[in-house]
Amino acid sequence: MKIAKSFISGALLTVAAGTAMAADLPSRKAPPPSYIAPMPVFSWSGFYVGVNGGGFINNSTLTTAVASGRESGGGFLIGGTAGYNWQLSNNFVVGLEADVDYRSTTTVSTGFTSSSPARDGFFGTVRGRLGYAWDRLMIYGTAGGAFGNAIAPNVLSMPFYGYYGQRSPNNGGTKFGWTAGVGAEYALTNNWSIKAEYLYADLGKKTLAYVSPFSGLTTGLVPTDVSAHVIRAGVNYRFNWGLGAPVLAKY
Repeated sequence: MKIAKSFISGALLTVAAGTAMAADLPSRKAPPPSYIAPMPVFSWSGFYVGVNGGGFINNSTLTTAVASGRESGGGFLIGGTAGYNWQLSNNFVVGLEADVDYRSTTTVSTGFTSSSPARDGFFGTVRGRLGYAWDRLMIYGTAGGAFGNAIAPNVLSMPFYGYYGQRSPNNGGTKFGWTAGVGAEYALTNNWSIKAEYLYADLGKKTLAYVSPFSGLTTGLVPTDVSAHVIRAGVNYRFNWGLGAPVLAKY
């Protein structure tokens, strides 16, 4: 009996010692996953304002009683921009943009008339934009309305036909038409972006009166189809009013 009791007591002591040693060993359980701060996702949504500048190439057509030709010449544009974008969940961006630019003077020639300067003026648009965003890069198409004044020579001189007339000062008035084009915009920061775009603008037909410098009488009514190619770049600042940028949380 004594031997049995000693054996049982020894076994119990061995088990107890093993349990105590196991409790002192480091845990093999994996540590809980660490929390990584949410990473903001860039969004194009929001109201923005900016400045733009570039050049235009005259594409108007001038028609007289004896000949018709496309006007040459070009100049620079500079002005301001305002707009609003909505970025959709599928990375498409829809927006509305408006701008007004000062248009410089240009020298006009049609091939059948002598070269003559044209008046300076303005050019503006109100357009919709539809783009696709790869994070901070957006490629877009744009179309809408355009407005401005006609590009036409101040003097209409056709030596071959023996004609000379000066553009009447009463040839003012804003023309309305359409415009369409493409562009790209890149966000340098969450607020600042740069863009470049091409637009074709057609302002319809404008009939201009030319008068004789000798008699002061109108010598001709000249219809002009007013159009131009516009290439320009810009810088925009986007306000994040009332917008909470979406985030991606990683665990």
